[in-house]
Amino acid sequence: VVNSAFTDVMTGLNDRNEEGEYVWVESGEKAKNINWLKGDPNGSPGDGDCARLKFSAREGNTWKFADGGCRDRYNFICE
Repeated sequence: VVNSAFTDVMTGLNDRNEEGEYVWVESGEKAKNINWLKGDPNGSPGDGDCARLKFSAREGNTWKFADGGCRDRYNFICE
């Protein structure tokens, strides 16, 4: 994964079926202990049901989850 503040990565984690209950697309397994970006999940206006990894320089130069649109276009990670 590129270490860049300008690169977000889709992960396959979403709460499409039940708001606030994030599950993995492939397995349907509920996600536990999600390392969210400060202020997320915030139920982004419109389609804010999918989680992506976002590089955060403000939070210690780490990757954290942020919610956003499922139709947004980003790079992605596959198992």
